[in-house]
Amino acid sequence: MSAWDFDVDAYNEGWTLREKLSFWLQFAALAPSAHNNQPWDVAILEDGIIVRPNLELATAGIPRLTTVSLGAFVENFACAAEHFGFAVHMGKIPLSVPLSQLEIPLTVTWAGAKSDNPAFTGMTKRHTNRGLYQPEPLAETTLKTLGDMPREENVTLHFIDSVEDKEQIAEMAGRGLRTAVTMPGLRRELARFVKWEKEDSTVGMLVKAMVKNPVPSETGEQFILNGIDIPGEARFAYEKFRSTPLIVVVSTPQDDMPSWLAVGRTVQRFLNLAASLGLAHCIAAAPTEIPPFVPRMKRLLATEGRPQLTFRIGFPQDPSFTHQSPRRTVSSIAGE
Repeated sequence: MSAWDFDVDAYNEGWTLREKLSFWLQFAALAPSAHNNQPWDVAILEDGIIVRPNLELATAGIPRLTTVSLGAFVENFACAAEHFGFAVHMGKIPLSVPLSQLEIPLTVTWAGAKSDNPAFTGMTKRHTNRGLYQPEPLAETTLKTLGDMPREENVTLHFIDSVEDKEQIAEMAGRGLRTAVTMPGLRRELARFVKWEKEDSTVGMLVKAMVKNPVPSETGEQFILNGIDIPGEARFAYEKFRSTPLIVVVSTPQDDMPSWLAVGRTVQRFLNLAASLGLAHCIAAAPTEIPPFVPRMKRLLATEGRPQLTFRIGFPQDPSFTHQSPRRTVSSIAGE
């Protein structure tokens, strides 16, 4: 059975706290991550959990993306616990620490009342769709629901819907994809996380979720190294961001680990809420990760803050391009 298909109604009030923690971790494991690398491990304690990066799966050389992914994991865990009446308290995170030493302590206490957060229903519905979205503007009620969503402290969501601004971001997304699959180091990093279904991996992105009509190859890695149409995919990335009804860029005043975690939590909260409304999403790291693009993005946003992440949302033109990505099991990520 897919990790996405567990029985949400199986929760039992009479379970021990440890059993409840394990149940909530099923939701946490559905969080998105760079290349779907799922770079998290968990220690289960008597009163909560400690989340740590899995360095074997962490995106090479980019602690920002790994930490943002951990923030998304934390948000899903907290949202699940709060739905069943518990409060989750995150311990203080240092401004700067080597990724190998990062620990995120989460203490769980009874809150006395269950949360009625619509984002909860979106957790098991949230999927990336890398195809085109319907270009019509989103309804004002939808934009208000998304705009009113609570954010973590000092996190700003910039809604981009003008033709000129979307054109600029689309150009960065297209050039960024070309860079990612042209530079040997970045291409190898991507290739190790691309899989065909037949490879039966618990991590990585499925080729069929990335490319509509892929050239057959023995492995997903071989497809990225030898088979992908780089100019064609770059043009497609440009068109996807140019024609989308809404692009969201996330920024923070500071550029440190607490900020990255806050970005991950806010973005995940947003994506879950969007999924509950029937919206899909697609994240592009390039406009905020490739150094020459960062000052350009700051000018576009008219902000002194650090742009951290860019994604588009909308209703897919082709819902069949949405696929459930593989997931690590709770037993593989959790220990003492």
